[in-house]
Amino acid sequence: MIEINLVGTYASQKAGKGDINNSQILALSLVAIILVEVVVLVLFTFHFNNRIELLTQKRNELKSVEKEVKVIKAKLKEVNSMIVTIKNLDKNRGEAYKNLKNVADIIPNGLWLTKLTKKGNKLEIEGKSFTTESVAKYMTNLEHVKNVSKVRFNKSGLIRASRKMGNDVYKFYILVILKG
Repeated sequence: MIEINLVGTYASQKAGKGDINNSQILALSLVAIILVEVVVLVLFTFHFNNRIELLTQKRNELKSVEKEVKVIKAKLKEVNSMIVTIKNLDKNRGEAYKNLKNVADIIPNGLWLTKLTKKGNKLEIEGKSFTTESVAKYMTNLEHVKNVSKVRFNKSGLIRASRKMGNDVYKFYILVILKG
């Protein structure tokens, strides 16, 4: 007779199914490690993509600011050029400007100039006034100007140009001789 031990085979099969061997533990460990690495890589990628996007936005903002700075620098250069030009003009004005400024700065109220001509060291001034006193005051003021040596009437001197409703208008011609 042949004897078959079914209990032992069944017990060994049952024990084999319930037990986890080392290769299965290793495989499960590798899968867990890979899953953790994938999750970490996804999180880092998401974080760094956000950082890259923020840095790209800041770079674009800085480019626009850089353009504005270039425009401001160009305008500043232009203004500095204008300042240099004005200083050169101011430096080169010369005596003619100073004399004209002096003649204009001392004009009393009620008097205005209509013509100013310079010939050599002579200034011929024509103008109008409401009073003879304003003309006299102007001539006195001219005598006190630094570069003036002599002031006198020229041509017709002082004449009444018109008289309307009690208001006189006088026309005057003054000759100013400048110092050498």
